[in-house]
Amino acid sequence: MVYGQLRTVLSVGLLYVISALQISTAYGASRCEQYAQNAVAEHQQNLQNQCGFTGPRWSSDFQGHYGWCLAVSSADAQRETAERNNELMRCGGGTQWAVEDCTYGPDTCIRGFVWREAGPNDHVCVTPGVREQTRNDNAQAAARRSPTGGPFGRDTCLAGFVWREAFPHDFVCVTPETRAETAQDNSQANARDACPHP
Repeated sequence: MVYGQLRTVLSVGLLYVISALQISTAYGASRCEQYAQNAVAEHQQNLQNQCGFTGPRWSSDFQGHYGWCLAVSSADAQRETAERNNELMRCGGGTQWAVEDCTYGPDTCIRGFVWREAGPNDHVCVTPGVREQTRNDNAQAAARRSPTGGPFGRDTCLAGFVWREAFPHDFVCVTPETRAETAQDNSQANARDACPHP
């Protein structure tokens, strides 16, 4: 009796896992098909504008782009798309148009922007340069806090630094200029989101 119940529970659990994997694979395939189409089209711009870009990023190999996309996260694919478009923009091509099909879910950024990632769930869209600055600020967080504490306890910043406040309870210490830029990016969040929340 117990064995039969256990077998039923395991069977149901296995079916659930298989179903979840099928849904995940279908979403990944659809997302990556769009990614590969964009990558091939952008390589055509590279050739037409005689930009001279080379390497794996610049290829007409649809299957190569598609396979790479399936193997990486949505954030990595979005980052690669943004970098490719930014290079085209510098060459005189590229477009700052929104991805209208919400390829990467409800937080898909318009072309030329990527997730800031100040925290695990920070999907505010910013330029690649701002995201790099954000990573540097996160890496320097401990060094910019007062070792002796202060009015805000262990979150007290050294002189010359203030809380970034990218989201509630973001106490990473940054320059006042960076905090102002962060507030500006937050205010532009909906405008840079290809699929804004209702």
